Amino acid sequence: HDATIYKRYITACADGIDGDEMIVASWTALWLASKASECLRTARDVLNAVHHDEPPMSDAEYVEERTKMVACEQRMLRALSFDIRQERAHRLLLNFAQAMNVPQGATKIAWTVLNDSIADVGHMDKPAQALACACIYLGAALTQQAHCLPGGPSIWWETCGASTEDVQAIVESLAAIYEGAAA
Repeated sequence: HDATIYKRYITACADGIDGDEMIVASWTALWLASKASECLRTARDVLNAVHHDEPPMSDAEYVEERTKMVACEQRMLRALSFDIRQERAHRLLLNFAQAMNVPQGATKIAWTVLNDSIADVGHMDKPAQALACACIYLGAALTQQAHCLPGGPSIWWETCGASTEDVQAIVESLAAIYEGAAA
């Protein structure tokens, strides 16, 4: 999951990435995610995994590919301001839903919306709390259970550490995904 987030973030932040650079960005996102999740893999492990259906690389090819990955990793880290800690919106969603006694049906839909949110780069700069709250809001609205949220569908998310502006922006962004899919 972290690798997907890193790749989407660098894609959203970087201008003029061509196809080859996007492939290297994908490899690098895997490598960086392994470091962030403390399941460390070497560059050789990542390259062997992505080239599993090809003949083994020569040492010169490996050095060339690894050099590209290191350069891309530096760009990613700069784009992320060297902060690779990712707050888990999924965990927050479950904690918030449980604390607010959100009905199970609405929580399941919120979880699905959160999984679908990976396809949207529009909220990458928003905190995980806002993403979790926006998904709970959408889950409750889609199951017509918004009345079950504390105080109705109002600004309950501020008690979870999310701002109204962030939640509204994420809701609009995610709603656009579903409107586009329905069209």
